[in-house]
Amino acid sequence: MDIIHVTAAYSNAVLVAVLPYFSDFAARLDLPIQRPITTNQVRWSHSTPWKGYISAGVILTNDYFFAFHWQGYDGKHGIVDDFHAPTNWFSEEDFTNMMTKYFGKDHMTTNEAIAMARETLRKLGYKPEFTHSYETPTLDGPFDTKFGHVPYCSVTWEWPKTDELRDQNQITVEINMELKTLAGMTVSFSPTNDFHDFPAAPEIPTNVVQELESDYQKRMKESGKMFIDTNAPLRFPGAPSGRR
Repeated sequence: MDIIHVTAAYSNAVLVAVLPYFSDFAARLDLPIQRPITTNQVRWSHSTPWKGYISAGVILTNDYFFAFHWQGYDGKHGIVDDFHAPTNWFSEEDFTNMMTKYFGKDHMTTNEAIAMARETLRKLGYKPEFTHSYETPTLDGPFDTKFGHVPYCSVTWEWPKTDELRDQNQITVEINMELKTLAGMTVSFSPTNDFHDFPAAPEIPTNVVQELESDYQKRMKESGKMFIDTNAPLRFPGAPSGRR
């Protein structure tokens, strides 16, 4: 896949294109976020440097995290494939200093957590026959540690039952069992699925230049410029670690 040189204009165009998807996601799940989400609410954003491929992540000023990803081989459909609330045991990076803030009591059963996960998928428009959420999921949590109880549970559906990652699909919904709230959600779909029921993916305006990184490097070298400016971040600051 061709890599482009990420400019400020390109990054901004991608951000504007994906924010409506994050707003719709937040609205469907009634998340405590002002909607529609605007650029003023974005603390950090990142877009992938692949030509013709829109994929982006944002961290809002209230520390909610969202990521958008296209789906299927044709790239004509897209979804929010990653979401984390500001407080989430499964995405915490600083357990040494922050572990105690997760201690609490369960105010729902694991069966109720499963029901909540299924309802989350329903609100997002996922059909059970697509997600296999009618099957018995795999649970992780809640947890008893030697310091205290962690009332968090992840609910995961994987299909088909195969060891070949290329054909593997997975949905994980993370629940705060004390507050009875959604803490996070990640999905990973094989491109072989039928995505025609999914929303149309956004397109970058034609007036936004998508110059290949190799062409940019060549042009800078020919111009005699010693230092090359780029807007691409060195890392994903503050992003959830995806701890499982």
